[in-house]
Amino acid sequence: MSALQVHTWTCTGLTYTYLPQRHTTTTTTKKSREARSVCARRPHEPVRNSSTIVQTRRATCVSERAVGPSASAREEKSNPPPHVASIFTYALKSAASSARSRATVLLDGLDGDRQWMVSTRGGRFLSQRDAPLLATLGATLVRGMGRGAMDVISLTVRGLPPLNVSAREGQQHVRTATIWGDTVQLVDEGEEAARWLTRALGGARGSLLPALGLPSYRLLRTPGSSCGRAARLSDAAPVHALCEASVVDLNV
Repeated sequence: MSALQVHTWTCTGLTYTYLPQRHTTTTTTKKSREARSVCARRPHEPVRNSSTIVQTRRATCVSERAVGPSASAREEKSNPPPHVASIFTYALKSAASSARSRATVLLDGLDGDRQWMVSTRGGRFLSQRDAPLLATLGATLVRGMGRGAMDVISLTVRGLPPLNVSAREGQQHVRTATIWGDTVQLVDEGEEAARWLTRALGGARGSLLPALGLPSYRLLRTPGSSCGRAARLSDAAPVHALCEASVVDLNV
């Protein structure tokens, strides 16, 4: 007895299955032929005629058995439900990112994200447009453990020893700065951090400050309370969501 050959095709959004008649010497009852035809259609869809051409909106039980998974199953496998694949935060705004396994969502963004920034000596925010070497800076936030312990940001760059900066407190360290035209009140993290940034970023172009022994940049931090800007150091939004397919397409 030859094996049952099943043929399927799609037209105008509908899937058709063709079940050719068997040509054997074995006697087949009418009931068994009808059972094969009914198996190949949904209950509310009639068999077109006794030649067993069946019109269905989904892959039939015969096509699943003969030609593999149904179209809907293949679609679910190729299009899994959305999920969070990875989380990245930027302790130092415009520097390199840090991968996180989890993050706490606050009213103004992810905890520890864009809490520090680099500014000019006069307090103007610097991005990678102004200082491309910011992309080479690594910044890791270490939360203070225990009562009264300060947060620490660890800065790294090739060619310089790492610098650990403890978050300063006190009104005497607050400086006025600008970010995208907004005036904010931020905490200056001190001269040691400023000199380290000047060495890492090469000094401001055209600035006379290095010749005078003064650092070109400052490391500034948002205080625990509001800094005078609703989004704090964020740009258009406190959290950005990207589709991995878009990132892949951009990098191709």
